[in-house]
Amino acid sequence: MQALQQLTWGFEHRQADVVEHALEQLFNDAQSSQQAALILDQNRSNNWATLVWHWSRAATTWHTVARSDASVAQIFQELKNALSSLYDEMRNENSGNWFVPIAALLCRYLVQCAARVQVERSDPLRTDRDRRARLAEAETIIKRGLALMINDRSAEISESKKLGALGMIVYLLRIYFALNNLRMCASLVRTVESPGFPPLDDAFPLDQRVTYHYFVGRIALYEDRYVEAETHLAFAAHHCPVRYERNRKRIWTYLVPVRLLQGRLPSVRLLRKYGLRVYERLREAVIYGDIRQFDDVLRRHGEFFIQSGLLFTVEKLRLIVYRNRFRVAVRLLNSTRIPLAALQCALTDPKPALDELECLVANLIYRGFIRGYVSHQKKYLVTSAKDAFPDIARVSPGVLR
Repeated sequence: MQALQQLTWGFEHRQADVVEHALEQLFNDAQSSQQAALILDQNRSNNWATLVWHWSRAATTWHTVARSDASVAQIFQELKNALSSLYDEMRNENSGNWFVPIAALLCRYLVQCAARVQVERSDPLRTDRDRRARLAEAETIIKRGLALMINDRSAEISESKKLGALGMIVYLLRIYFALNNLRMCASLVRTVESPGFPPLDDAFPLDQRVTYHYFVGRIALYEDRYVEAETHLAFAAHHCPVRYERNRKRIWTYLVPVRLLQGRLPSVRLLRKYGLRVYERLREAVIYGDIRQFDDVLRRHGEFFIQSGLLFTVEKLRLIVYRNRFRVAVRLLNSTRIPLAALQCALTDPKPALDELECLVANLIYRGFIRGYVSHQKKYLVTSAKDAFPDIARVSPGVLR
């Protein structure tokens, strides 16, 4: 058995890349996984042999049993057992940290299996309940591994198990997002930002850093911390390899509305490159202050924004759309004293009542989008003679919460 021989050599010489390759090969080869399971069934002399046995049993089930709920549960259990065997080895003080990529591999398969949905089932509620239960189990076992890594006291960072911590944190973030339980993410972010955690830029692989920044950027977005969201998402977008086009599209799905809120317009070329045409008409609505088109985009693509968790974020662009519409009207009138009735005419039907419009303009002034004041008695907007409409980038981040 070539795969078993590679695994034996890799474990003996602590070569993680060899072990990773052999495990992947074993999982993707039905015959090899069956043979390995049979060989190791009666001969498991150490934690590594037990790990490979559970891994082979999971692969055998994957290849030989129909994709039923029972088979998914069985595969999930075997992957849990494989990860537990790895933890048993990690508790050995002399184990080093060479196995860190193997832990990441096992966690990837575990989370993918936990999130798997049986689309053929007739009871979607039970399907979702089972999926959430598996994800919760996956969270528990991954947190065990994270604790083992975080609590490692190796003097040399190059030998520390902490170098595997970010990979575990990334998978926990995936789980919390899948469970829509974002409040649990805060403790993970605090762990990464704590003084004893290895520096992100120096200690961890780029793929883990990109994924971490993507999730932290989304957390900041949901908490209306747009400057932080832009920083994290921009890092993910700029460092995600070009070949991972689907991942890049996912990043830009969240980065585009963040930048729109900061007054930074994405190019049409970029939107079309990543298939984000939903943002093309939104971009136009923001540029021209077209409220009717803005509402039409929300109506047509509301389901997309809801599923992406972006509906409230996009809705906050409404004030910027009004601001841009009023700026055009003020420029056309070329005056610092603008009748509210004139601003009312600048809006598309259905037009707001004057009292409603007065409240809207007062809100824009309060939030810093317009410099001036409203004369309630005379129904006028009086704007500043200089810079009546400040740059959105200087105003937006702190006022749209």
